[in-house]
Amino acid sequence: MTSLITNFINKDLPALVEKTVKKEFNAIEKAVSVAIAEAFQIQAQLQTSGKQALQETLKSSLEGLTIRAFEMQCKAIFEKVDTTFQKGMIDHATVAQQQFESTHSPLALALKDAINSASSLSQTLRRELYDAQRKLLALAATGANSNKIEAPLDLTKELSRLVFEHKYEEAFATALQRLDVSIVSWLCYQLQ
Repeated sequence: MTSLITNFINKDLPALVEKTVKKEFNAIEKAVSVAIAEAFQIQAQLQTSGKQALQETLKSSLEGLTIRAFEMQCKAIFEKVDTTFQKGMIDHATVAQQQFESTHSPLALALKDAINSASSLSQTLRRELYDAQRKLLALAATGANSNKIEAPLDLTKELSRLVFEHKYEEAFATALQRLDVSIVSWLCYQLQ
């Protein structure tokens, strides 16, 4: 049996080991090739997905910072524009009010003068009317000669005649001499 074992170890074992190693080597070579190919593929996928994840993270971070900074700058600019606009509107309103007041002040003064003048004229006419009535009453009281007092003309007939003859100035002068507002109003109504 020793010779058989020796013979096996010397002859058959190396051939069997060589055959087994070659067979296993081919299987290992295929497995290692597949493993290396898979490793390269996984590495490429990791690079692609890692690159995409990194790009997306970087993009969202930059967008967040950039957009936030842009919004803050826009808000600051808008506040400045709004403040400037409000100040400009207040200044414009002030200038417009001053121009309005300066433009209408002469008109207001002229109207005030006209009102004062009309008031003064009204007071003068009232005094003259009062004096004329007093003189008439004094004349009637003294018993003046009734022959000298002429029958008063109907003023409306006289004014109608003057208007018919287109003597408007004379008609108004006559009406104003009477110091009676109703006669002047009647004359104005006739001329309408």
